[in-house]
Amino acid sequence: MSLKDYYRQLNSQSGVKAFIKKRLFNNLLKELVEQEKEIEKQKEIIETQTRFLKEKEMELKKQEDSICAITRHITDTVLLRDKPCLLIDMTHVTAIGHWGAGLLRPGDKIWMTGIRRVVNNLFHQIYNQSENVIPVQQKSGKLITSYSYLSHMEGGEERIDQTIVLQEGDKIILLDDPWEDFAAFSHTLDMAADRGVKSYGIVHDLVPVQFPEICNNETVLPKYIGWHHMLLQKADAVICVSRTTADALIAYYEKLRFVRTRPLSVYSFHVGADIPEGVQSVREEIRRFVEGGKFTFLMVGTVEPRKGHIVALQALQKLTETMRKDCRLLIIGKNGWQNENVCSLLTLPEFRETALWISDASDEELRWAYAHTHALIAASLQEGFGLPLVEAAHFGLPLICSDIPIFKEVTQGYADYFNVMDANALAKCLMKWMQTERHPDSRKIPVYSWEESAREVLDILEGKTIPYKVLQ
Repeated sequence: MSLKDYYRQLNSQSGVKAFIKKRLFNNLLKELVEQEKEIEKQKEIIETQTRFLKEKEMELKKQEDSICAITRHITDTVLLRDKPCLLIDMTHVTAIGHWGAGLLRPGDKIWMTGIRRVVNNLFHQIYNQSENVIPVQQKSGKLITSYSYLSHMEGGEERIDQTIVLQEGDKIILLDDPWEDFAAFSHTLDMAADRGVKSYGIVHDLVPVQFPEICNNETVLPKYIGWHHMLLQKADAVICVSRTTADALIAYYEKLRFVRTRPLSVYSFHVGADIPEGVQSVREEIRRFVEGGKFTFLMVGTVEPRKGHIVALQALQKLTETMRKDCRLLIIGKNGWQNENVCSLLTLPEFRETALWISDASDEELRWAYAHTHALIAASLQEGFGLPLVEAAHFGLPLICSDIPIFKEVTQGYADYFNVMDANALAKCLMKWMQTERHPDSRKIPVYSWEESAREVLDILEGKTIPYKVLQ
């Protein structure tokens, strides 16, 4: 019997029993209606929750996709390493594109002198002699790999650079000298100290500090001072290119009384000077000039005030007319700064045939010049090392040097000396030299290969070398 039929039957009945049954039936109906309403509400709640769960599921899927994308990005942009590495800064040579400048390999086009040559050759040899070596650079405030440098050095495809995250056991050596980035490197050295990473800085010279008057004080000096103060305050050790430079650094440190939280170890090493062999393709202009004089003197290095080119030219002016006609001065070096006096002298009639400046010499041309000139003149006011001296010594080329400590350290007495920045003294030295058949034998000067030079640096990094001095 349906509820409708039962309800009709109740309505047809009378009496107390029928009345009670009707009341009970009506209450039951009300309960059923309420339950049905409650069920509808629950359905709505379930539907709302279902929609909410679907929305959350979609959000979680988006988050999962985002996390996967971030993970892929990290994998692509951060260099993941399972062991400590030797990180070598190549910021400046990478930025200016001197990829392999000065590297002693067949096919090199330009022979770079100075710091770039030291940086390139040391990295090349350290990379060949050691494992887990990574070239790095500062870019946009981050320490990243310098795979572009590696690809140009080794050949092959260029890889995408990745971010370097310093980890305990790493060592970082600031081989290059990117003064402009000293603030970023200061942060890097702070992180290195916090993470158990040993930091080392190469000091190539202290010339701008020792002689600020010959530098562009507004641009060079503040950056140079910032860089070297950062090394002296934050690096674990500094490695100087000579003992003379190390002594100058120690004196500077003690004068300024730097405050450190740990000792600073000071080392020095011998700079290399391998001379590559190769086909000698030399401009006829250079050949004719060198072969046109009885005595041809060579100067190698960037033409700037402290290198003493003006002193050499003034010394030639002081020679007797006969001697001056016998002399030639070949200058090989890029154009530096504050060279107005040198340029002015070179335009004089007396130097049109007796002086030649080559600012873009190739490695073959410089090698040929070392082999065919009569003596090297090194007239610098100050140097960190003096690479042309040992390069010339490799060829047995006699040396005429200013009497500064670094030149005496490098040449060890196998050279003729004159008072620094004294044109009269150099003129007397040249006159005596041209009248003398025997000269100090530069071949007795110890000449280190770049492989040996790199081995000395690696011995320092590996803790096999006792520091020259430890500063507190």
